[in-house]
Amino acid sequence: MLLEPPFGLNESQVDPTTPPRWRHMKHACGENPRYYQSTRMDTVWAVRDAYETARKIKVEQDVYCSKARAGEWGAIKGQHFPENLQWESLVEILRGRVKVQTHCYEALDIDNFVRISNEFQFPIAAFHHAHEAYLVPEVLKRAYNNVPAIAMFSTFARYKREAYRHSEFAPRVLADEGIDVVMKSDHSAIVSRNLVHEAAIAHHFGLAENIALASVISTPAKVLGLDHRIGFIEKGAFSHIQTLAISLTLPTRLRCRWENRPCLTRLTLKLSLTSNADIVLWDSHPLSLGATPTQVFIDGILQLPHAHVAPKPAAHQHAPTSPDFSREASEAVNYEGLPPLEPTRREGVVVFTNVSSFWTKDATGALVDVFAPRSTSADTARTVVVSQGRVVCAERGAASCATYLSSPGADTEVLDLQGGAIQPGLVSYGASLGLAEIAMEPSTGDGPVTDPLAPHQPPLLGNAGYVARAADGLQFGTRNALLAYRSGVTLSVTAPSHESWLSGLSVAFAPGAPHRLARGAIVRDVVAVHVTLVHADAIPSVSTKIATLRRLLVEDVEGEVGAWFSKVSKGEIPLVVNVGSTDIIATLVALKKEVEAQTGTAIKLTIASATEAHLLADELAEADIGVIVTPSRSFPFTWDDRRVLPGPPLSADSLIGHLLKHNVTVGLGPRGIAAFSNPGMADMASWSVRNLRFDAGVAALDAGPGVLDKAGAFALVSSNVEKLLGLGLDAREQDLVATVGGDLLDFAGKVVAVISPRQEAVDIFV
Repeated sequence: MLLEPPFGLNESQVDPTTPPRWRHMKHACGENPRYYQSTRMDTVWAVRDAYETARKIKVEQDVYCSKARAGEWGAIKGQHFPENLQWESLVEILRGRVKVQTHCYEALDIDNFVRISNEFQFPIAAFHHAHEAYLVPEVLKRAYNNVPAIAMFSTFARYKREAYRHSEFAPRVLADEGIDVVMKSDHSAIVSRNLVHEAAIAHHFGLAENIALASVISTPAKVLGLDHRIGFIEKGAFSHIQTLAISLTLPTRLRCRWENRPCLTRLTLKLSLTSNADIVLWDSHPLSLGATPTQVFIDGILQLPHAHVAPKPAAHQHAPTSPDFSREASEAVNYEGLPPLEPTRREGVVVFTNVSSFWTKDATGALVDVFAPRSTSADTARTVVVSQGRVVCAERGAASCATYLSSPGADTEVLDLQGGAIQPGLVSYGASLGLAEIAMEPSTGDGPVTDPLAPHQPPLLGNAGYVARAADGLQFGTRNALLAYRSGVTLSVTAPSHESWLSGLSVAFAPGAPHRLARGAIVRDVVAVHVTLVHADAIPSVSTKIATLRRLLVEDVEGEVGAWFSKVSKGEIPLVVNVGSTDIIATLVALKKEVEAQTGTAIKLTIASATEAHLLADELAEADIGVIVTPSRSFPFTWDDRRVLPGPPLSADSLIGHLLKHNVTVGLGPRGIAAFSNPGMADMASWSVRNLRFDAGVAALDAGPGVLDKAGAFALVSSNVEKLLGLGLDAREQDLVATVGGDLLDFAGKVVAVISPRQEAVDIFV
């Protein structure tokens, strides 16, 4: 929608008494223009040459106009006004009538463009993406006549080489330098509906509350030159057009922000709105986890006549507390975007004090808080003692653990969790963690496997093909893996990268391990067989691939591919199918029944991605087929994802909530940038594994009241994923994560340690 045309719709005259109606031009630096020039030097020369051409035209125009104003008509007789449609927009930039938005990643590209802005004397409105801008604030301040704003992401990074030095602390660093910050989407890589979540994550990593809110409201309006119309709610800003009475139903347990008293269960607001009025009413503080609009007005028009809102905790009516990341933010700058991420390893005794919750598996495998119930809200004086990566004492108070506290050994370390928690380590599935570090830089990854259905198979493989093992291509110590580890992900199940049907055999490994030979690095060499079925990859056809699966599962097929599918048909190893379409999922349900009828053995089938699985919830439950949902909030990325269940406020149920209500076992994978069912998308999801904790928290809130308690939310990203992938891990070997100030499912918690029986150590991040 065009908010404000740069000129009148029927004439080119502009009223000089009104705010200017801006035109905008997007520039690009670095790798993006490589389709037109070979090197950065070529690009900079081409831009300078273009602006020099525009400058000459502008000078000629000025000379022409000065003669006309002086009445020197003879001097311009027979001459046309100097103009060239090709260069008109650049001339207008030099006249200050077009705002320049520039797509630049690296410091050298930003510096180049700043030099051009000074050479030709035009301001830069904003640098977009600008992953390294936080490293060179002094360069930004040298730009002509204006310090550019930075429109950037919170944690979306390392998908290309230019984004490798990005830091989650970039927004706060820039804001501390007095530079305007705009948190942006990159739809559909960062889905626009999640824009406020970008601001919330930036706030979690230290961006001030007011600046974080402004970064998606008033600051972008100002940068676009539209702050006279949008970005603010001010008394008298809008002339009275219409008055609407709105009744909102609020949870009775919420407390009003403006008074210390219970809120009314219904609240009536009177708003006087105009055609300029864009207003959002939120069910909680916009920076709280899972904040959802209860109503949206665009141009004064109600957008959600039947909004569905899930109740939120009372604490969500206030901005969440941001953990202290001062040291990490400083290191990000000092190490030029590449601070050390490796933990400090302790094999001796580590004592955790002031623990509010201790979530672990009981004898049945269910997750329980062994410190519940609490006698009072202040009952947090609990201690957990760990030796060689195993919990040896966990008690209310410190009485039974007094020995460790009264006479600590030389190698004893004490960590005060300040009311934080110890909870299960998270399990990730749905990204190429450990196989692809920079998705768009093939030299940093294992590469795609050869699909057995593709023509021209390598002769060495023979007619029977081969099955790749992800374990053979693992890289340890990658930044994506270590950042995931520092965010509570202690186990990654990664399948081989692929571009078509058969992926291969996944591996379960520890993201924090230094190499594959280290103790506890490889948890399972082989986890499951993985295939992908999508209509977008229809050569050969989807039906051909289903026919191939049928043959592999019911017939005795020679070769390595046949051998592994034989294990699937015998129920010895799970088959995981990445698929979004209801139609393909229905075919898989029928295929499972057909195979089991012929073999007499139940097979373990798990559906991943599963965007349209809600349409078959009862059938999936009856067939005992579990689902790993990714992303947590559905979006119609492709044809196979068109029938989404979007969740609140557009639908009462979320995909995860609906499946759980129908007794389907559900796990959750990282959000990524697209439907996981599309081949190659797992490579672009590795950066997002670090946010799995937040995805789980949002999923629990979106599911609705009574669907997921905290144990269920943890299970989504731990024990349920383990079950769906057939890991069968011993509860005594379960990794645990310690957080200070809160837990993994909220913005207040900060990971300070991983307790790992498998590695017989505690990894500490403070």
